[in-house]
Amino acid sequence: MRPEYGQRQQIARLTAGSGGRWLVTTEGSQSIWDLEKMTYLRSPRRNSVSGALERDHEQWKILQVLRWPQVGDYFHVLFEKPDAPQLANGMIIKFRTSSIIRSIERLVIRTDPARRRPGH
Repeated sequence: MRPEYGQRQQIARLTAGSGGRWLVTTEGSQSIWDLEKMTYLRSPRRNSVSGALERDHEQWKILQVLRWPQVGDYFHVLFEKPDAPQLANGMIIKFRTSSIIRSIERLVIRTDPARRRPGH
């Protein structure tokens, strides 16, 4: 069976206890937050004021969420910058602050039995 995205559940905010995978849509981008793996992936939208940012469309490992996503607000998240040299006093970090969040939707993976190949 091939996994597919199913219906999405909308919520008002994410928290440290949310778990799962989430699509966060802001005024200028969409991002996937995988709270099981603690990763973040950003894709700019056509109307993005900031445009393309470093490592868009790549997963970043989340170090800390300073402000969790909430509809009508913004998020602020810290990442380890994997391609930066280490400093004597610690790691290099990267941060992202979003534009205003328009929606937060759970990404549900379901298996569609109708798409099964015969014999599988």
